This record gives sequence, structure tokens and C-alpha cells, in this order.
Amino acid sequence: MKPNCLIATEIENIEGLKYKLNTYFNLIHDPFMKTEISEHFKIDAVFTNPNNLSLYWSESVLSKLPNLKVFATASTGTVHVDKNFLASCDIRLVSITTEFETLSKISSTSELAFLLLLSTYRHYPQAIESIKGGAWDYSLFTGRQINSLTLGCLGFGRLGKMYANFCKCFGARVIVCDNDPEILLQAQAQGYEIVDSVEKLFSQCDSVALHIHASKDNIGFINKKLLSFVKSDFTLINTSRGEIVAEDDLLSILLDKPGFKYATDVLNHEANWENNPILLESKINSRITITPHMGGMTHDARRLAYHRAADLLINTLDLDIWSN
Repeated sequence: MKPNCLIATEIENIEGLKYKLNTYFNLIHDPFMKTEISEHFKIDAVFTNPNNLSLYWSESVLSKLPNLKVFATASTGTVHVDKNFLASCDIRLVSITTEFETLSKISSTSELAFLLLLSTYRHYPQAIESIKGGAWDYSLFTGRQINSLTLGCLGFGRLGKMYANFCKCFGARVIVCDNDPEILLQAQAQGYEIVDSVEKLFSQCDSVALHIHASKDNIGFINKKLLSFVKSDFTLINTSRGEIVAEDDLLSILLDKPGFKYATDVLNHEANWENNPILLESKINSRITITPHMGGMTHDARRLAYHRAADLLINTLDLDIWSN
């Protein structure tokens, strides 16, 4: 008898994925988790992704799944699930966080970070809207060339390296900061300037892109004190996780520095995105650009990430946890 797997993400348009999972599991589809979770009490495995998810996988939610043995997420981030509760119940967490061979083929999030950079400095969204409104006036949208900017990269992992390379190829001065000295030396060997503190990075750059994980130590890492070091016309790019930015502090900086801009693909507590203060402010403040957590959501990236997460989930069937 096949175990039951709750599919809490869209998989219909990923070729071969539904067939693959259906070979090993009985599938229960609820891509946006609109149904009361108690209806799924016989679930053995969850397969999900944080994008477009309307809930946080909290203890109160997970405790309604007493048969749950594996929680699989087709993502590198895991802030959408209570990992402590999973561990306390011996529920195995499967993600693609360390699937480096697969991840090396996925560049979409870094590409979006660079797109946000370009869009912010060339006022691209505002220019498009002006045309729709019947105007034809470039003077409102005079921007900057990338090769005239000093661009910072906080975190020089897989995505940080890709982003830094895009900036370098466009002729920018690129400065890298990472908390690992060996990684910093690698960046220096690749021709990048390096700094040993985030304060130096933020004070020297016209813009900084965030490429760090939402670990326990990084929650609210970008705060008012750090942002006080930036130039008045500074731009912050975030395609990592909303939780690493202290959003109330960022709103305060927007008031203090009239040229400060924030371009983000992520928000804090995205399950309640409609009430997010950054989102609400963006409706009246053109210095905030938000995209709907679409960084990894290309057809190419989803195919790679979802199939790899599915393979990892299937591999757990050989473990003793399924006999309990």
C-alpha cells in the first residue's frame, strides 16, 4: 500500500513530476492549502514550496498530521516550517539546501536580483507606467549606468557569486563581504574587492544585494543601525528572505533618507503578505519595488528543483521511518 502524500504546491505544469510522485505515493492535491488541514490527518508525507503558500507550517498545523513522517520542500530556504517541531517529532525534513550539483544549474534568483538592480537604477517600471498613462518624457526617469556604480554583494555563496559576476561583466566596481574568511580570499582571487565588515560594505557601496540565508543569527540582520551607514541614495536588493530585514527599521530609513530605495522579491511572514507593512507602503511609495517571490520561479529552475526534491523524498522510502 502506497503512503499518502499531500502536494501543497503547484506541480501540474512541471513535466513528469506528478507521474513520478504518483508512482510511489497516493497524491492529495491542495496546492494553496485552502482546505482545513484537519481533513488531511492520514498524511504520511508533505511535498511543498514556500511560494504562493497561504500558511506557515507551524506546530499547530503540523500537529494535525499525526502520521507525518517526511516534510519535503522544493526550496533551499526552510523558514516556512517549524523545524524544531519536526525534529521533536522525528519528522524528517527534506530540502535542496545542500544539493549543490542541482543548485549550480539554477541561476534564476541571481538573474532577478540583477533585474531589480537594473530596474531600480533605470526607473523601468515607472517609465512603462508613464507611457500607459499617455506621457512621453524621459526626463522623469534619468538613471545611472551600472559601470558608474559601486555594488556590494553580502554573501558570496552560489547566488552571490552569480550576481557579483553579472555586475562585474557590466563594468561595475564590485565589493564582496562574507563571514567566512576563506570565501573572502576566494572572492579576492577572482578579482573582487573585499571588506571584512558589513558596516564597511554598506558605507562604501551605492547598492548592496543580499545573498545570505535566513538562519537564526540572520533574522533582522539588516537593521536601522546598519542602514544608518548608507548613502542617501542607496539601493537595497533582497532576493534572499524577508526575515533577514527588520522591516520597521527599513520603513524608518525610507523616511530619513529621501533617496533610499528598496527592491525585494521577499517579505517577512509571506503567509500574511497582504498586511505586510512594506507592501502597504509600496502602494504609495515608488521607492519600493516588490515582486511576488518569483526568484526561483522559472520553468527551468522549477523543473530542476522540484524533481530533485521529489527524488530526495522518494529516497526516504528506504529508511526505517516508514516502518514506524
